[in-house]
Amino acid sequence: MFSFNNIWKPGSAVIVHLEFVQEGLKLHAEKVRLKENQSPAAPEAFDDLAAVIAKFGKNIPYLLHVDGTGVLTRLVEFLPGYREQLIVNGDKDDFYFSAFNDGFEVAVSFFRKSLIREQLDYLKQEKIYVVEITCGIIPVLAACGDKESITFDYSVQVDNGRIVKLKRAETVQERSVVNGSFRTRKEAIREGLSAIQQEASEQFSGGLEPENRKAALEEYGQYSKFRFFGILTVTVILSALIGNYFYLNHLNQETAQLEADLMLNNDNLSLLDRLRQEKIRKEQLITTSGVNASEFISFYIDKVGESVPKSISLKTAYFFPLKEKLKEKKKVEINQQAIEISGFTPNSEILDDWMEQMNRFDWIKSVELLNYLKSEHANAEFKLLITLTQ
Repeated sequence: MFSFNNIWKPGSAVIVHLEFVQEGLKLHAEKVRLKENQSPAAPEAFDDLAAVIAKFGKNIPYLLHVDGTGVLTRLVEFLPGYREQLIVNGDKDDFYFSAFNDGFEVAVSFFRKSLIREQLDYLKQEKIYVVEITCGIIPVLAACGDKESITFDYSVQVDNGRIVKLKRAETVQERSVVNGSFRTRKEAIREGLSAIQQEASEQFSGGLEPENRKAALEEYGQYSKFRFFGILTVTVILSALIGNYFYLNHLNQETAQLEADLMLNNDNLSLLDRLRQEKIRKEQLITTSGVNASEFISFYIDKVGESVPKSISLKTAYFFPLKEKLKEKKKVEINQQAIEISGFTPNSEILDDWMEQMNRFDWIKSVELLNYLKSEHANAEFKLLITLTQ
């Protein structure tokens, strides 16, 4: 029996978006780190698959996602043989299906295999590892939470894990909230495909049959191991040769250095270095402690607290936050010109008035709205960045 958990899973992949329109084929592609669901930028447009391979190479698996003309999407009752019911006067083996099954209903997108036969033949000729083929809006469902209302080219509504609505949208939207965050359609598809590739899903099924997908993943896994150990062996040999060369030079230099060090007063040099390091450490301590600031932190806490309108409730307030996350063996740096505040406001007018009021303080350089997320059933959530004057 096929088990996704028992097969090798890629860490990165190239997602190729094939969109068939009246003008022809629109081609976009992106490299994604699947485990972190990260892509450096939006998918890049390409003229053809040769350009995609030239950009991303052949040493990485490819995921194909098909959209546009020729791709049909339906929501049907989950019954044995539901695929045959979707095909009129045709053979289901002539189609690629992407399906998401909630146990009662099945959301299905499908298209004829002949639509991408030319592209698949080319990828096979170039020895590209295609490990999955999906289509339509279906991968977005794999990125959904238990309760979602999403609108791109299709409107999708999920309630308690069940698909209660799936129909073509009257107005196509470029962005929609998916699992709590705004996403473009391609970003939502990327997130869904990343989840599918890394975790077993009984609900999702792609275009490749499980046995074919397992074979493609295992073949790519064996290729990756062979390539890794081959490169590792060559690297070890070269490292040994280079290491021997530098070790001989190091011994010669060490001998010369020891002879030179005998002529120096090591105690005085060590003491001077310690005093210099101590001076630097204390200067940095004074700088980061905030004692050189024009006002103490209690002044800013008091002034900001007094200015908060009664209708605004604060969630968090960071006075002099860290410039970056704490990292091992790295100096802690504090941003002494910044205050970050988040909270909830009934409307944007009250928030604007508060921001204008704080901008009048002579110790504030600017007040910037970083985030404003409006909710239909509750106060809007906001995040502010206050920059202090020098």
